[in-house]
Amino acid sequence: MSEQAQAGQPRVVITTDSERISDAVLEYALAMAARQQLPVVGLLIEDTDLLNSSTLPFSREICLFTGQPRLLDTRTLLAGFSDMSRRLRQRLAQRADPLALHWSVSSIRGRRRDFHFEHLGEADYCIYDSCVYGSNQPPHHEVRTGKHLLVIDGAGAAFYNNLTALLAPFSGQALQVTLVHTSDLGQEPPLAELLPAGTRLHHLSRQQLPQALQQAGQRFDYVVVSRRHWLAELAPQLAQLNCPLIVVG
Repeated sequence: MSEQAQAGQPRVVITTDSERISDAVLEYALAMAARQQLPVVGLLIEDTDLLNSSTLPFSREICLFTGQPRLLDTRTLLAGFSDMSRRLRQRLAQRADPLALHWSVSSIRGRRRDFHFEHLGEADYCIYDSCVYGSNQPPHHEVRTGKHLLVIDGAGAAFYNNLTALLAPFSGQALQVTLVHTSDLGQEPPLAELLPAGTRLHHLSRQQLPQALQQAGQRFDYVVVSRRHWLAELAPQLAQLNCPLIVVG
């Protein structure tokens, strides 16, 4: 059901610069929305870097990875953005309507590697599909069974309440959670009590986090961080992830 959400209502927002959201991310987002009866928003980024490049004199010489030349003019780009929005609407309609979920598609202009928090509500669950940041399938990607999440802590009880909702769709699956301590140990709620039964919990120090983010595509299915505890120094690495990123209020 295509419908705008009420102001201030939590939403599940999938941010992408393409209609090609991975099936796994879309299935997870819809499962979480269905459990909490939350509306789903597909937020399509219209890349301003491409738009700016379209006015340059050499833009007609830019080629795709196929080696075929393309015309990179503003009219062509805008038509392409419109077509991507249409296809994203079709895909959400096919997947969300059978679940009786309210959904919508919005477009914003911005840099594709930015996080665009100004367009998001404080209570939103924001999922940045890995196609925004690079390859969905990095080189030497390991075949994993179950799911493995990297969770960056330090946001207090509200973050862990949101984390419980994030993990609920994984109930019944083989689940691993690696928790990165960014505050003093012992300050977070007893995470083991909040995790689905059978979850394997690992711990990682703050000093080990940069290396873990570099290897995220090979080790983790999702990286989770709190918007309220946004680590500005990590933003460049988070923007280069080869796995989906989830940001919660």
